[in-house]
Amino acid sequence: MKMDGLAFFERWWQRARGRRRLPPVSAIDPSSFPKALPTIFLLDGETVETLRVRLAGTFYRELYDREVTGEYLASLIPFAERPDIYDEFDACLRKGRPAYHDGTVTWRGHGAKLAYRRILLPFGESGKVRRIMGFAEFKMDT
Repeated sequence: MKMDGLAFFERWWQRARGRRRLPPVSAIDPSSFPKALPTIFLLDGETVETLRVRLAGTFYRELYDREVTGEYLASLIPFAERPDIYDEFDACLRKGRPAYHDGTVTWRGHGAKLAYRRILLPFGESGKVRRIMGFAEFKMDT
């Protein structure tokens, strides 16, 4: 799977950050990348347990077979079964650095497996992460 989108978002995050530890939350401007909007999500919270979906692109509604905006992340990802994914979100929050993941997910409405690559990008002020923006690329698992 290509990493073009992930590389684009990492470069974009680095430019938004400049010399700061974190780019400010105000740097997030979805109109800057309209073609990516279906697979972008925004999370607010200070711990993995309190992360809540502030905004989820339309693809996530199809993936989960319901609207996920407003839900806690823990209701969408079985962290007890996937401590590796929990650790990625936790590290992004605590360390304020991008986190990557390659994996598969079941497309609930279709019963198909999708391979994906995801990047988590932290945003905040005064060195404290206040929001995570995520972007993923998906393809049918063959």
